[in-house]
Amino acid sequence: MIITLHYHIIIRDKLTSFLKNHEELIGLDLLYFIKNGFYLLVTHFSIMSLGFIVFLFMARIWDKVTFGKWQLVFSVVNTLLFFSLTGMNNSIARSIVLNKERSFIDCVRTRLKWSLLGSAGLLLTAGYFYFKGDYLLAYSFLSLCFIFPFYSSFDSVFFFYEAKKKFFQSSILRISLKTIIALILLLLLFFYNSFILITVVNFLIPALFCLIVYSQIKSQLNKEKDENSVNFGKKLSFINVVSTITAYADKIILAFFLGVEQLAIYSIALTFPDLFNGFIKQLHSLVFPKLTKITKKELLSKIFEKWYITLLVPLLITFFSIFLSYLIPLIYGSKYIDSINLSILMSASLIVLFINPVVTNFLIINKLSQIIFKTQLISSLIRLALLLFFSKTLGVFGVALVYTIHNSVITLLNILFISKMR
Repeated sequence: MIITLHYHIIIRDKLTSFLKNHEELIGLDLLYFIKNGFYLLVTHFSIMSLGFIVFLFMARIWDKVTFGKWQLVFSVVNTLLFFSLTGMNNSIARSIVLNKERSFIDCVRTRLKWSLLGSAGLLLTAGYFYFKGDYLLAYSFLSLCFIFPFYSSFDSVFFFYEAKKKFFQSSILRISLKTIIALILLLLLFFYNSFILITVVNFLIPALFCLIVYSQIKSQLNKEKDENSVNFGKKLSFINVVSTITAYADKIILAFFLGVEQLAIYSIALTFPDLFNGFIKQLHSLVFPKLTKITKKELLSKIFEKWYITLLVPLLITFFSIFLSYLIPLIYGSKYIDSINLSILMSASLIVLFINPVVTNFLIINKLSQIIFKTQLISSLIRLALLLFFSKTLGVFGVALVYTIHNSVITLLNILFISKMR
């Protein structure tokens, strides 16, 4: 056993030395990215796998109408998240990086208060569907009114751990939560199959889970506080308000203009593009702490000089997503065969998304909110205008086309604004 341990230490030291010797050649902190990137990769894969399993059985067991209604509920709730000041999470991460941990409590409390407006929005939505005669959706939205403030506020706990570079703890928490949700939803789906109960449980469990974690974090914080954290978080949230509102505009517009069946087809088509898009977005948790040590010139150098990294990885991701799109009828059933071409079209946009998490969080850590605002506002308004036009003229294909155009516009704007920055 001593010999085995001895060889283990030798191999570990040689690997560490190899990585450090090649950091300058590649231009990355290899040891940091491999160690913590592993946690993020495992977390993302686990969460997406569990979510995919639940998504799969819902799509197969429910008809298109019921599945489309589920997607509509999810879209409306996530649209109303802008009331909970989602930008506060980035402010929390920044304060934690600066070792001013007490700001975490102030930010979460502020989010909790503002999220009550989201509950009011859900109440109005419930009333709309009640008078329209869709009692299933009406009672679902009514139930979520009471859960929404807790669901939308306490997810900040994950940003706390990731900003502290405690990627392992964050991974365990995220995977544990998703496992609990998946198991309970599958049991309900197979043995009870109540749409309203499944909807309530899906949002109630994460609210309670994160509330428990939040109560534990409170006792671990230091007394340092960033007095500007709440105001900065509000500023980031208001900057992102247009993009947050329009993030699920495609699904809501589809449901109201073309019907929930078309929404179901579109949601299935989004499976693989969203899967890999989510993985790319997870990079922001990994690169955020490193961006305190980098200048604008160095950032642009890494993007353009290391073009083989900037381009090769998203290219491989794009091709893999397109390949998986052809498996949709096999996975979800022949009723979703119309989703194949939509999925291929939206997968094409993944190739331009890889640099966005790095650029966006560089701007956040340097408090360059004006550039963030311009990018979010312009791209979101373009997206909304295109959605309204193409959904009417090209139907669900037009909505998928807008998805690809919008992602390309964000990348171009990010590069344009940061290249002109002094």
